[in-house]
Amino acid sequence: MSTDHDQAIKALMAERAPLLGYIRAIVGDPHLAEDIFQDVVLVVVKKGAPADDAARFPAWIRTVARYEALGALRKRHQQVPFDDALLDAFDAQWAACEEAEPHRPAVEALRACLERLSPTSRKLVAAKYERSQSGEQIAAEIGRPVNTVYVALTRIHKALADCVRGRLARGAADVG
Repeated sequence: MSTDHDQAIKALMAERAPLLGYIRAIVGDPHLAEDIFQDVVLVVVKKGAPADDAARFPAWIRTVARYEALGALRKRHQQVPFDDALLDAFDAQWAACEEAEPHRPAVEALRACLERLSPTSRKLVAAKYERSQSGEQIAAEIGRPVNTVYVALTRIHKALADCVRGRLARGAADVG
């Protein structure tokens, strides 16, 4: 796999949640939206993404998702809920909201900081925040005392907070 290809997949996965929301807004079915997202992944794998401008990627991937969503509705012989003009207006509004998203730099910083965690720390974070497990459940799962889990999570929180603050400060320094 090429580095450009890897970057495209990484960028797509970073856009997963908003893209699923976008697709679901078009098709109205969360299960169908997930299937369409997988089709979008296949398009990115087969065709790649525009390499000329990373800032254009969210708009490009939304366009791919839009066509995949409409195609899926047609294949299922379902009525497309919007006409093209309304979809264009919806897309423009969606893009404006993404651009105005005030927390996006912090979210991107947090993603980068999470990637820098050790695999063990990432597993603890996933257990706590993705699977909503309690400290007791995590401790039982990994065979450690509950206090050890809480101490580890506290250290991870501090490390993530310091990392995010540092990245945001460097980002603000780069802008100004």
